[in-house]
Amino acid sequence: IGRACDDCVDFQVLDTVPGAETALEQTALTHSTVSRYAARIVCSRHPPYRARLLAGAFDNNRNIILGNQACTKKISDNPDIDGFTRNGVLLLHPKNGFTAGSVPVWREISVCGKVYKILASRGVYESDQLRTEISNESNILTDGCLIDLCGVTLMWRSGYGKDEPPTKFVLDRVKLQISEMHDAQGSQPPPSIPTISGSKPGDKTMMFVNTECGHIQGHFTWNANHNKKSLEEKMKSCVHCKINGPFVPVRFGLEPLVHQDFSSPTHVFSPCGHAVAEQTARYWANITIPHGGKGFKSVCPFCAVSLVGYGFVRMIFIDQTTSKNNLN
Repeated sequence: IGRACDDCVDFQVLDTVPGAETALEQTALTHSTVSRYAARIVCSRHPPYRARLLAGAFDNNRNIILGNQACTKKISDNPDIDGFTRNGVLLLHPKNGFTAGSVPVWREISVCGKVYKILASRGVYESDQLRTEISNESNILTDGCLIDLCGVTLMWRSGYGKDEPPTKFVLDRVKLQISEMHDAQGSQPPPSIPTISGSKPGDKTMMFVNTECGHIQGHFTWNANHNKKSLEEKMKSCVHCKINGPFVPVRFGLEPLVHQDFSSPTHVFSPCGHAVAEQTARYWANITIPHGGKGFKSVCPFCAVSLVGYGFVRMIFIDQTTSKNNLN
């Protein structure tokens, strides 16, 4: 896995651009922090078919090049030398699998696959004496693991986990439930909720939400330039409770592997407006992704936009009669 375009790289990855919806926006970065040969996954061909994560990957000459500023470490009672990539390969291991009760902790993985506590700052050379190995943890990938390559975060789903997410038919049915829910509250046209995969709503009307209070604001003609506005420019006063907050369209993320609960969406991530069930919202709001050299932040799993406040808010549908009384 890495940024290089060589034949030896099986999965080429680029830095994640928060909020990017087109390939042009995704590739607009002029500098990348993802290594050319960042990491490798070694899969067993025999039961129990375990997959292990290791830092660094082989180039076309079958060498692992860590760079001049990479740290190396002698393995005790062994002539071999272990090492680390400059920006680090981090692994988040859910303790109880991809469930709401997980209490994950980020660890750093070495070239030999050993597990270490993460450093206080990424990209800074540290002597081997300051690295603490955690011998009771392993680099075996389990369902729901997150792999951070300093610029892009990958999610690992096992074969068992991939059988659990809903099919596109189920997701479309959930999407229809939102439309029916909104129609039942006195709205006129059914909402058009695009996917996050880059499709454009064009001039269709869409259901908007204030992600500060959760009130559904009704249908409005979509402005193609709305996504390009800053968060401050999207701030509007709620027509129901007058709370000022981001005014964004409700969108349903159609990547099934990040959903935990496949019931009707009742919450939206704040401030992006992606609709999910409550269990999924709570899980991702409690997961922190490495950001920069020292920081961590919670992000929307569909668009990577940083979450604010509690990270999500419950959608509140108000019928037209109630809305008119509130306005009067």
